[in-house]
Amino acid sequence: MKQVYSQISLDEDDAMSHDYDLDEGYLFTTLKYSKNSDWADHLKGEIAGSIQDTEEDEVVIKIEEMKPLKLNYMQAQQLLILLLSNNEEKIEIRESKIIKSI
Repeated sequence: MKQVYSQISLDEDDAMSHDYDLDEGYLFTTLKYSKNSDWADHLKGEIAGSIQDTEEDEVVIKIEEMKPLKLNYMQAQQLLILLLSNNEEKIEIRESKIIKSI
């Protein structure tokens, strides 16, 4: 699992917060709300969205209650570029690993 941290404010002194968790599979990635205390209890651990590679040169993106969005690979890349160009937040994706389990 990977954890997504964000810093909404551009002030360097503001801390990053753990907002989402990413569960990645071979062709399917699920984005879940973290268990951060900033989220309402009914959202913690719930699915916020997903992306599926159909292996037919397209991806299907689902976000909460929105209708699924089907994009070919080039359209998905163009969407990513547009979203990144309009984002001033700092976002980090961190991988967590279990070193030892008892």
